[in-house]
Amino acid sequence: MQGKQSSYDTFLEIVEKSFMGETLVYLGKKYDLQPFLVRKTDFVTFSKDSHQLFQDLDSSFRNTASSELYRKSGRRKGWIERGVLDNRIREVPIGNETYILPRMNEKATIGIDGAGIRQEDWVFAICFFEDARAGYNYVENHLKLPKRKSQ
Repeated sequence: MQGKQSSYDTFLEIVEKSFMGETLVYLGKKYDLQPFLVRKTDFVTFSKDSHQLFQDLDSSFRNTASSELYRKSGRRKGWIERGVLDNRIREVPIGNETYILPRMNEKATIGIDGAGIRQEDWVFAICFFEDARAGYNYVENHLKLPKRKSQ
């Protein structure tokens, strides 16, 4: 994180760098993040299973997050609503959790691929990605399925 930035900008940076599995510097401490999906609740509550980054969030940020994250009324939008309206993030429900994913571009795409596992077994997949860049990142870094490079 460069210089002094708003808590909202810090929130957006944590969402993106966690998703991408990039290095993040927060309050002078470096976090080499493995790709993971951020839950809405990660910013205000944590357990022993929470990523160390969320355990290290300072009380000022955590207090601001507890009031700003979910705000939906009035002229001033909360972080999630503002991020969605600004096309910076989106909410994705998976099971009983809601995750916050970065919106990396507005171009949707369809991925189609097939591969032989053994002589008699084939896998064929058709994927629709609402956000092409984020979709490819998820397949490669979260599911660990490498995208074959065109030759």
